[in-house]
Amino acid sequence: VRYVVGTRYGGCDNLRVEAGKGLGGQVLLTGRPMRTDDYAEDPRLTKDYLHVIREEGIVAEMVVPIRIEDRIEGLLYVGNRSSSPFTDRDEAILLRLADHAAIAIQNAHLFGESERRGQAAQSLADLGRLISQSLDPGEVGQRIADSIRALLGAQVSLLFRLEPESGDLVALAVSS
Repeated sequence: VRYVVGTRYGGCDNLRVEAGKGLGGQVLLTGRPMRTDDYAEDPRLTKDYLHVIREEGIVAEMVVPIRIEDRIEGLLYVGNRSSSPFTDRDEAILLRLADHAAIAIQNAHLFGESERRGQAAQSLADLGRLISQSLDPGEVGQRIADSIRALLGAQVSLLFRLEPESGDLVALAVSS
């Protein structure tokens, strides 16, 4: 659960929806929107999340998938604490909102990827500049190891060189 409005249930931070379990799990399994007018009594649903439904006081609930291309990226839930059922019109509105959420999520992913690629390009340009500033193999090797560790977000980076006479790899630089 990423975001909840108007909740009474205190365990949302640790709540995980599993395929096939509860209403959301059915949506994960089938990929289709679902709704129920009486969650607690609906024979189509497992009772895995019934404690949450009861604590929330939810009677009617509807869940639609948030799709990006052919995969479900998330779920959008709405619930009524009364027996007021959700309609076809409500479902159509929630599906449109899910489409907008999918576009926003996809744009955020693309922006993040663009940022990462820009940082990688800058790191590679910096590395080229650093290498051209020195002719000492040890210093150049250390700069390469440091740059690669930073670029990949690794904890350790090692650079080896091949010893021509023996065919052994010899450590040239370690960055940690």
